[in-house]
Amino acid sequence: MSADLVAILLDAVGTPVFVLDREGRVVRFNRACQELSGYSLEELRGTPLADRLLPDDEANGLRIACEQVFAGRHPIHHEHSWNRRDGGRRRLAWRLHGLCDQAGAVACVVAAGHDVTEERERAAAHGALAASEELFRTVIENVPSGVLLTDAQGRIVLANGPAQEWLGLTPEAMGTRLEQWVPRGGELLQPPRRPGRRQVELQTGDGARRWIGFDTVPCPVAGGDGWLVVFRDLGEIRRADRRRRRVERLAQARGLAAGLGQELQPLVGSILAGTQFLEQEAGLTAGTRLVVSTLTQSARKLTRTVQEYLEGVRSAVPAPRLLPLGKVMAEAMDPFVGLATSRGVKLEIVPADGDALLAVDPAQFRRAVGAVVSQAIEAAGRDGRVRVEWNEPAADLVRRRVPGFPGSVASIRIADGGPTIAEEDLRRVFRPFGNVRPGAGGLGLAAAREIAEAHGGLLAVTSRPGEDTTFELLLPCGERPACWQHEQRPEGLCGVCSLRTDGPGYCCWAVTGHKERTETGDWPEKCRDCPVFRRWNLAPWLPGSTASLPPTA
Repeated sequence: MSADLVAILLDAVGTPVFVLDREGRVVRFNRACQELSGYSLEELRGTPLADRLLPDDEANGLRIACEQVFAGRHPIHHEHSWNRRDGGRRRLAWRLHGLCDQAGAVACVVAAGHDVTEERERAAAHGALAASEELFRTVIENVPSGVLLTDAQGRIVLANGPAQEWLGLTPEAMGTRLEQWVPRGGELLQPPRRPGRRQVELQTGDGARRWIGFDTVPCPVAGGDGWLVVFRDLGEIRRADRRRRRVERLAQARGLAAGLGQELQPLVGSILAGTQFLEQEAGLTAGTRLVVSTLTQSARKLTRTVQEYLEGVRSAVPAPRLLPLGKVMAEAMDPFVGLATSRGVKLEIVPADGDALLAVDPAQFRRAVGAVVSQAIEAAGRDGRVRVEWNEPAADLVRRRVPGFPGSVASIRIADGGPTIAEEDLRRVFRPFGNVRPGAGGLGLAAAREIAEAHGGLLAVTSRPGEDTTFELLLPCGERPACWQHEQRPEGLCGVCSLRTDGPGYCCWAVTGHKERTETGDWPEKCRDCPVFRRWNLAPWLPGSTASLPPTA
């Protein structure tokens, strides 16, 4: 076949075809190749194609492919880019064959290909879209707000974890209408009449009611219109705000108590010294001696009160030790046996059958238990009764007290037959100077609750007409590692935690004196999500700092 006929045939086909000799130089370059590159055959004939048209980082790939063809390993599939004369670039896929001479040796390479530029751009765009969707989902799943995406008909396209939890959605909800799961859910999908966040109370399928604040904006979904709803659980925000205010009140009370204590301590000491001197005087009448005795008792009581205030305002860092519950409870109760007897109160102590181990600061533990027991004795009054018992609850009791907590919990219960605390006063019982019953004023109960929380526990109260008023201290059992040093802690959390410190103690919230974030009064969300934190702290399992726990029976 003549060379002219070969050229005519190559130009007639619409497929790009080029022929290279053993040096990679252009022998044939048909019309389709010329149109793709912008170069003519005359411009390229005898020049190395790889050097002339291919990007520097791809030229060697074509040379290697040609070497394989000349070595007899063909056909070869190869893909590379061409630099066009006008500065553009096209992507082409080739099938390389060897053209043999009469002796059967490969004399040149014949390549036939097609333009895959648009195909590769679509694939790249699809990959980028998939990556952006995955990034979008990752971001959405890790924001603390609820995020809900629906189409124009209100069918759920996406709901992150908080949205599923707060709206009671399950995986089966995807693709169904929102109002099937939330009766008033359609209100979330209405455009706002005026700027600003809206509020609505919703009842989910499980009967739970929540106040949420939300923003709704139009959002394209699958080529159509849809709605993006971002919302927060206002109940949790309000609980966090109450916790923050409680911390602020306690800090203010501490400052006041510190100032009063420093002023009162020398004055009370002088009064007590004077009354003790008078008691030793001979010749006092019976009436005078009774007055002096009363003054002495009052001065001693005031001394104890001042001491309690001063202890309550000290910012001591807990020094935890693993101790048997029975041992620390016996030490904590020892001073109150005589006190109860002197007050005419029957004190019943019921130890646990077993002996759970607790990681506690002994001094702070005694102070917390002592504050609760002393107010119980005061509230019970003469001829009253106080019952103190402790145990390691069974699994079913743990489930009712702190649902979901994976560990074992010790329970310390102090019950008294004193006046019932009104339901509206339960929230004030742990406030500084919350005088809701005899013995419950001052900082004692407020400090006791703070100590309980610093140890990862809870202090709560129940009081109902006709029943004993019962304070219950719940503490996690077992050895407590430093959460930021634990081998199971998630990477990247503690290392950037603003609360973390390397001081003594077992958890960063205890070392820093308290755990609240100043802006919300709540635990950091990174702590709430940490498996180590959740293993050793009861707070994530009982949302909100509630004053009351479920009944024990």
